Amino acid sequence: MPRNIKNNSGFTLIELVIVVAIIGILATAIITGTDFIDQRAQSMDVGNYNVARNLQASFEQYLISTQNASLNTEGENGKLIANNDENIKKLIDSGILKSGYQIPSSTFYLKKDGNSVVVQFKLTSKRYKTSTCEANVTDCWFAVPNSGTLK
Repeated sequence: MPRNIKNNSGFTLIELVIVVAIIGILATAIITGTDFIDQRAQSMDVGNYNVARNLQASFEQYLISTQNASLNTEGENGKLIANNDENIKKLIDSGILKSGYQIPSSTFYLKKDGNSVVVQFKLTSKRYKTSTCEANVTDCWFAVPNSGTLK
């Protein structure tokens, strides 16, 4: 007697649905993860903007209180501002900044702009680069106060 043997090769519908659901979850996690990286860069840019704004106000206050004493702004991009920098020491010695003031690890430059000075830093997030800089620019610098606010 011949038997009716079914050939069970292939996948069932439930197996295919489970595989598609897993792929969807993984894709969502990857997309969310890349967005998280740019959100972190945006928050760093906002933090750097606030530091640059505070440094800008401190340097302006120093120039006013000392009747335009000199600040070192030499260099192609201006003078790199570091924790042991002579310009920061002047602000601490004059009492404008507290002793032990620490600049974050980001790169800030002090540049001369006519009779005043400008503090600038490099933007890192895609959002602020595209709204502030020209297209195809690799190094996008944001100057405080001349550039306005981050949008």
